[in-house]
Amino acid sequence: MADIFKPGTSHLERTERELQRVENEIVSEASAIVHSVLRFDEIDPEKPNELPSTWLEELNGLQLGTAEHDEAMERLLRRKRVAVAGWMSAKTAPVALSIAKSVLVGAMKARAMSDQGPKHLNINLVSISAPMPVFPEKKVENE
Repeated sequence: MADIFKPGTSHLERTERELQRVENEIVSEASAIVHSVLRFDEIDPEKPNELPSTWLEELNGLQLGTAEHDEAMERLLRRKRVAVAGWMSAKTAPVALSIAKSVLVGAMKARAMSDQGPKHLNINLVSISAPMPVFPEKKVENE
C-alpha cells in the first residue's frame, strides 16, 4: 500500500524540471553551433568544399555504407557548413549564428544569476496613518 501521507512532487517542481530539461537541450544545440563556428580555422577558405583531413579521421574504423558512417558523415557536413560561415563577415553570415551566440550567452548569464543571493524577498510593510486634510468650506448659492 502506498503511503498516502508521503508528499509527492508538486506540479511546480515537475514544471521546473521540464523547463530545465528543455533549457539544457537548447543550450546544448547552441553550444554545438558556436563550437562548430570556432573550428572555422580548420577549413581552407580557398577550398571550402573539402573536409579537413583531421575531420575525416573521425570516420576511421567505420564501415562505408553503415548507419553509423552515414550519421558521422552527416555530422561532419553540418559542422563544415557552420564552420564555413565562420569565414563570413557578420553582415553576410547566417543570422542563426548570432542567435546561437545570444542564446548561449543569455543562458550562461541566467545560470550565473540563479546562484546569486536568496530566492525570496525580505519585505517589511510599514503603515503610517495620517489625519485627513481639512479643506476650507465655501457656500455656493444657486441663482
